[in-house]
Amino acid sequence: MILIFSVCSHWEKYNTGVMYLPWAYDVSMVGGTIVYALTAIFGFEVWKVKLPGDHSVGPLLEFFLYFGSLGVAVPVCLRNIYRSYRDKTGKMRTPNEALRPMVSFSIAMVLCLSWAIFSDNDILIADTRMFFYVSGTIFANLACRLIVSQMSDTRCELFNTMLWPLAASVFTSLLIPGFPLAGELALLYILFVLFTVMHLHYGVCVILQMCDHLKIEPFRIKYRGDARLLSDHHADDSSSNRSDQDPESDDEVIDGNELEVLVTKNASISGSVAPSASNANTNQHSSRALQV
Repeated sequence: MILIFSVCSHWEKYNTGVMYLPWAYDVSMVGGTIVYALTAIFGFEVWKVKLPGDHSVGPLLEFFLYFGSLGVAVPVCLRNIYRSYRDKTGKMRTPNEALRPMVSFSIAMVLCLSWAIFSDNDILIADTRMFFYVSGTIFANLACRLIVSQMSDTRCELFNTMLWPLAASVFTSLLIPGFPLAGELALLYILFVLFTVMHLHYGVCVILQMCDHLKIEPFRIKYRGDARLLSDHHADDSSSNRSDQDPESDDEVIDGNELEVLVTKNASISGSVAPSASNANTNQHSSRALQV
């Protein structure tokens, strides 16, 4: 349910061009923090209480999770997409193109749910953490690709390559009679390694392509020179007025358009004196004056 909620937000922006996070998102984050904090402080026993009608807290929290995702997030997402088509404010894609990002998500969800529900060896119980890691990694990769598509305004891919090994593992586990638990766990661990490598490879490729396009280097900020304030026309004109009205007042906002800045390449920061505007004009080979 959490994966559906996250995907719907990005799918909505893919079609509307606007990232809309409803109040349900904030409430879920705050509520989840409170629940985890109480559990960490008082232990899981704090939730083993009986409510009126001989009901426990667990099913109640599960109900609110489903209701918040399917009953609030999804309808709001569909409403915003409908309004974008009605008001002609969105991307105005055809129905097939609008639903294109959900194809891979739907296939991945059906495969993961089928493996968890119909596995004869209860693969979800056998290694819960690994199963959640594998399913979470493929959904993370799908979400990242959707985010890149909607941010770059490009067409989202129809079928993710991660679905091939996932489908092969699920069909092998469910269709071969008497397939042992050791075999299912081996397939799960193979997917763990494969999906981790594929997801990291995709992230590295995205970073390298973006850096190549922007002509920058990853994890490095180039030194552009020493920036010094040359003049502030607004401050010079109003300095006398400020001193007459309130000498101790320093809260006046200065407009950045009235600041003249000198950027000097390879300038020494320590012990250097800001050059004058005339020196900047004569030494154009080593410095240049910029009007911000």
